[in-house]
Amino acid sequence: MSAPVKTSVYAALAALLLAWPLAAGTPQQIAPQTDEAVPPPADAPPAPRELSPMMREIVAAWDAQAVAVEALETQAAASTDPVAALALQRQIEDLRAQVEVQILTIQARYARQEGRLDVAAEIEAAVAEMTTPRPRGIPVARQLPDDGQR
Repeated sequence: MSAPVKTSVYAALAALLLAWPLAAGTPQQIAPQTDEAVPPPADAPPAPRELSPMMREIVAAWDAQAVAVEALETQAAASTDPVAALALQRQIEDLRAQVEVQILTIQARYARQEGRLDVAAEIEAAVAEMTTPRPRGIPVARQLPDDGQR
């Protein structure tokens, strides 16, 4: 092999070796797109879904409750009167119970609209139980241990 040919072979080989790491880092030719859905990687977060009308109502109720509870908690934290702070805490408890009833009512309404009458009836029974005041105590006629002889 002559010296000029040997030099050109070595130069071409050196150029290939220098360019090879750059080519390894470049993306390969992109395959044509197909109509098949490519599954997302296993560690990818789930894609956000559109909320149903029922869930939008429920989220709105939760958001309204969160704003109202935050305001009451701020008032309670600033209160120096323990009686007033306790009253505010009871208002927070009542508000949370009201929102729970409101959410159940929303669910019952949608169940009834969808024809799931048995589910709607169960939910409405639970709402009735939650909203019906309980009697304090029913007097019971009892026999006194000493037959009333005191």
